[in-house]
Amino acid sequence: MAPGAWTFIAAVVIGFVVAWGVLTRNRLTQYRKRADSAWQDIVSEIQRRWDLVPLLVETARRYASHESAVFDRVTRARDQSIDAKDPREQAEAQQRLQDALFALYTLSEGYPKLQASENFHALQASFSETEDRIQTARRAYNTVVRELNLAVYSFPRRMVASMFRFRPRDFYILPHEEEDVMPRMGY
Repeated sequence: MAPGAWTFIAAVVIGFVVAWGVLTRNRLTQYRKRADSAWQDIVSEIQRRWDLVPLLVETARRYASHESAVFDRVTRARDQSIDAKDPREQAEAQQRLQDALFALYTLSEGYPKLQASENFHALQASFSETEDRIQTARRAYNTVVRELNLAVYSFPRRMVASMFRFRPRDFYILPHEEEDVMPRMGY
């Protein structure tokens, strides 16, 4: 083969590798942006829940003022959730908040006037709707994170990912779900 042919073949191979690298980086960037957006959807719904907690506590306090330990537990759990930074911390904090809210709902069963309160029922309905929205946002986030993580871990995309410092993300999985979900996600 002529020396010019080798140069041409080398240029084509290098061009192919560069084009593949650019496309791979763009795909990883899309995954990262989708994961960021999906996380913001979760945070928006969690903030909505945070806004409902004081209203729920205040409504319950009107009917069961001497149950301050339960109200304090709910308030502390809310504050811990606000302070959580990453998906793992947030999942743990949300689990504590759910447990505290369950204690509040259980407490409400002993107070017929609280159970009859339209405001309390409306707040419970808002919480239920918010929980559904958080679950939907969580599923969307975990799907995108799975795609991102597979792209970051798989060869040969792993080379491009490490070169441009793409990192895997934590899933947003509640602590009690971890054993059930992780094997299905392939990790």
